Amino acid sequence: MSSPIPSRPRPAPTAVVAITVAVALTACSTGDDRGDRAEPARTTSTTAATTSAIAGTPPNACDSKMPGEVMTAEEAVIRFSSQQVCPGYVTVALGTPVTWRNTGDAVYTVTIKAGPLPSSTAIRQERVDPGATVVVELPTAGQFAWTTDALEAFVGTIEVQG
Repeated sequence: MSSPIPSRPRPAPTAVVAITVAVALTACSTGDDRGDRAEPARTTSTTAATTSAIAGTPPNACDSKMPGEVMTAEEAVIRFSSQQVCPGYVTVALGTPVTWRNTGDAVYTVTIKAGPLPSSTAIRQERVDPGATVVVELPTAGQFAWTTDALEAFVGTIEVQG
């Protein structure tokens, strides 16, 4: 017959809570003794190139911004293939070119439409070879829908701020 394994004493629940609260308060402190409220957390963002160099992510990782955040010409690069489109929503200032880069292994067509969907009026259609790019500067402020035959059901948006 085996002997029972002795049980370890467990700390009282209030002790665990007290330790957790003390650690949380210490982590949020501003470093001075005035008793002021803690400073809000700060966040930083990195570009895909920086992330790739630091974290070893693939160089074609998606570097996107929230809709309405204006991108530079260097950031406004849409990569597409039959597997993915990234980013799907691009915001640029009037006069900033947008680049479409075919990362797939087939020829695809990019169609830019006048205004958001359900607009069906194509203002530009470009054939893009594998590995090639097409650069387009949209003529006016507003929203433009775009599609590619690489992903039939996908509809992207270009927002041009005036």
